[in-house]
Amino acid sequence: MNYLVYQFEAVSIQEYILATAKLKEMVQGSQLLEALTEKDILNTVLKAQGLTELPAEDFNGSLTEDQIVFPRRAGGVFLAIMKDTDKAKTFCQSWELLVQQIIPGLTFSSAYKTGNNIADLVEEVRQKLNTQKNQPRPTLPEISPIAQRNQRSGEAVVKVEKNELYDLTSNAKHQTEFDRCKSIFTQTLKKWLPEALKDSATFPTCFDHLNRNECKDNDKKFPFSGNEGEHYVAVVHADGNGMGQYIKSFMESIQGGDFVSKYAQFSQLLEDTTTQAAQTAITWLHNQLDEKEQTKPLPIRPLVLSGDDVAFIIRADYALGFMTQMTQAFERLSEQKLKELNTESFPSKLTLTSGMVFLRSNQPFYMAYHLAEDLCGEAKEAGRKHPLKENSNEKNEKEIYPSLCAFHLITNTLFEDAETQIKQELTVKVEGKDKKLTCTPYALTAGNHNFTNINALKALADCFGEPSDKEAIKVSFIRELATYLHTDPKHAKRMLERWQKLNETKVSCVEKALEGYQPSLSLNDLVEGSQPVPIADLILWKSMNTQF
Repeated sequence: MNYLVYQFEAVSIQEYILATAKLKEMVQGSQLLEALTEKDILNTVLKAQGLTELPAEDFNGSLTEDQIVFPRRAGGVFLAIMKDTDKAKTFCQSWELLVQQIIPGLTFSSAYKTGNNIADLVEEVRQKLNTQKNQPRPTLPEISPIAQRNQRSGEAVVKVEKNELYDLTSNAKHQTEFDRCKSIFTQTLKKWLPEALKDSATFPTCFDHLNRNECKDNDKKFPFSGNEGEHYVAVVHADGNGMGQYIKSFMESIQGGDFVSKYAQFSQLLEDTTTQAAQTAITWLHNQLDEKEQTKPLPIRPLVLSGDDVAFIIRADYALGFMTQMTQAFERLSEQKLKELNTESFPSKLTLTSGMVFLRSNQPFYMAYHLAEDLCGEAKEAGRKHPLKENSNEKNEKEIYPSLCAFHLITNTLFEDAETQIKQELTVKVEGKDKKLTCTPYALTAGNHNFTNINALKALADCFGEPSDKEAIKVSFIRELATYLHTDPKHAKRMLERWQKLNETKVSCVEKALEGYQPSLSLNDLVEGSQPVPIADLILWKSMNTQF
């Protein structure tokens, strides 16, 4: 039998969602994307074209021209299998035209192949999609020279409402005809919530900066802490490690009649693992709140939760604790579920790496997300260089990449790539050599790897008390030390020597915490040599009042 295998994939969906400083617009963008492939929009197209979805577990190799199978369908991505007919090709072509009308501005890739071997077709389509990602589609219609432009995006204005200029993309996010997407997205959001919180917990829909009444009566305000102007959040991007090579190996191992059901089983396994890990972290977050805070929306706004791809905005003080909880749960749950899959294509567990950027809530999120994504990529690259080995005496040796997290606090200029950001803000010259003031990425789970565990940073931060504690070591010294490392490293060295003499009974706590770093650090390493030191990491931890 000849099949048509078609894959659609929304590209850079986080960029599409975060292309604004307004939380409400981010929510509306998320609603559109979830409705696109989950139920509403795709189901409407299937019905209009006379196609009926056949569950993957019921597929036996035979299809009528009216049937379609989705081994994967979630979060702006779907893989479809149909009988090779004109009707199937019409669906592929009309779907792409529809997406451009419903969600203008969304970048996507799509491709189909026909043949009689589904596994081979899936791989061919995947390769074609990877090629397309480097060939952006033209945006139509072209903007004329005399068109009025949106002040934020630079795109042509299509509507003016209450002195607000809307281009095609922002207008699509505001159209009332898509109110039906809200109910779908509400259900999608609930997958972040454990059963005990499904009826009580809510998520914020609006930022209210400096109490300017930017939120309407029916909006749920983001529950900030601290003084006005100090509303810090973290933009977080997380992604599974080594998933591409694992999935390729898995697909090669399931050649045969049960390919579709096995592929669907793995897709659901990955979705369930990420979802349940998020729920574990949400439970932790809820338990950190006092009774009064628990009546407000949770201090986190989920944006993407699809497969192993996660993006959210969270109040700064909970970011590292939340991501640690989620990462540890992801590893633990994946280990349990992979046993059920019964395959040798994967290591014993899956791991998760993240990048996070701390910034004020009125700073540009799209730039912060690009930086978070790049920090995640840098952390993944570091992890690939130092993998853990499994089954070292066997031929099917597997590599496990450690679960890492790289983070950065925006204090001055915001760049979109990690290398530039760290070089400009966190690199100093000491004795003629570059010295980084950060030790990221940190490992969020235990393991015999070459990375410092996040608990070492916590131990270091615990050595420095609150400003109100007169007996504690003050972190203000570390801030001053960082300043002089930028301007006068020799003076910084003298400062450290004097500080050690004044705090002889307390510096042992700092020395012990530094020994937990990989490789071990001494106090003198803070101002000497080229070894990275956690000065900026400590300042971030204390500045954000990290709850861990």
